[in-house]
Amino acid sequence: LQEITNDIHEALRGMSGFFTQFTGQLEAMDRMVGDMKERISEARTIRAGTLFQRFTRPVRDLARQSGLPLELQVAGEETLLDRTGYDGLYDPLLHILRSAVAHGFESAAERAAAGKPESCALRLTARRRGNTVEVEVGDDGRGLQFDRIRRRAEAKGLLAPGAGASERELIELIFQPGFSTTEAADAASGRGVGMNVVMDRLAALNGTIEVETAAGRGTTFRLAFPLSLVIVNVIQFRVGPQAFVIPST
Repeated sequence: LQEITNDIHEALRGMSGFFTQFTGQLEAMDRMVGDMKERISEARTIRAGTLFQRFTRPVRDLARQSGLPLELQVAGEETLLDRTGYDGLYDPLLHILRSAVAHGFESAAERAAAGKPESCALRLTARRRGNTVEVEVGDDGRGLQFDRIRRRAEAKGLLAPGAGASERELIELIFQPGFSTTEAADAASGRGVGMNVVMDRLAALNGTIEVETAAGRGTTFRLAFPLSLVIVNVIQFRVGPQAFVIPST
């Protein structure tokens, strides 16, 4: 019995050494996979400045069409974007810029009375927060016109006449399909379509959008989406015979 016990202890020590070595190899593989993921992600990224450069001509065209002196201001050009996000962000950002020109800016006389510069500022800013990229589109105009949004929502049946609605609830209404305060379509107003197109494109990027506005100071749309849209950490599980995979976020 003693000899058998010694053999068992010896076998356990051998197994312990094996699992220690095996664990070290797994950790090394995990580091290699993480490094490979980073390298693949970097190979698929592109500078935000490259995306922002694409808006120079559209903003110049909008200035000519609207008769407003527009100034495009950019920041965070070195921020890296996933190539999928780069391709998918152009149309939403352009739509927001068009809406800002169509609805956001005051007349030259109103800007002068408010002490604002003659040139209407459009801002594009990119920054990275952990594994998330934020792209902001802002203007220094009058801010969202809540009275106009309320009247349009009541006319479309989205809001009961005289119903109390907070500013946050009114902001959410502008993302309803087909909602637009523009009666006629034109090049500057986003062709008369609503902001729901922005929400749809952003949803395809697994992103979110927030809106900040202040009367007389302007409006900022903040778009946030994952840094990598190709490689994501997932959870795999099974319910009965059906297998599922969902992003861990």
